[in-house]
Amino acid sequence: MYNEQFKINEKSNFPGVYIIVNLDNRKVYVGSTRNILRRLKEHEAKLRKGKHDVKRMQKDYDNGNQFIAYPLTKVQLLDEKYNKDANLRYFEKVAIEKFRSNISENGYNTRVDYAKSPQESNIEWGKRWLDDYFQHKESLKTSTGLKAEYDLEEMESFINDRLTR
Repeated sequence: MYNEQFKINEKSNFPGVYIIVNLDNRKVYVGSTRNILRRLKEHEAKLRKGKHDVKRMQKDYDNGNQFIAYPLTKVQLLDEKYNKDANLRYFEKVAIEKFRSNISENGYNTRVDYAKSPQESNIEWGKRWLDDYFQHKESLKTSTGLKAEYDLEEMESFINDRLTR
């Protein structure tokens, strides 16, 4: 069903970050999904039925404001079983920050989720493991009074042990 009040870019059947723009007050809503077209149609249907979760956007729609919705960028889903959407969440956060759509004068987003790129998460885990290793060696030094020696194989084994937990 075509809705003149909420125009959707129909060529957006892919995962990524999207934006909904209120053409009357320039407020924006940023989101991410595995299928932008499907998600934009869900937003439109909820607005049309008066049941959208974002009450301020619903009110503007009910007052006759015009909206346009389109993709900002495609995002590659990750192969990881439990972390497929990490890139989506990360780039959604970036877009919300760029558009400042979590500030009520600028947009409809109510919060910015703290999202990291998978690479940033891996780096943080690597730092934690390395810190754990050095702390482990220091505690051995303290308890035994021996000099803390750092053995490459032992260090690798220590980190690999954490990777398999």
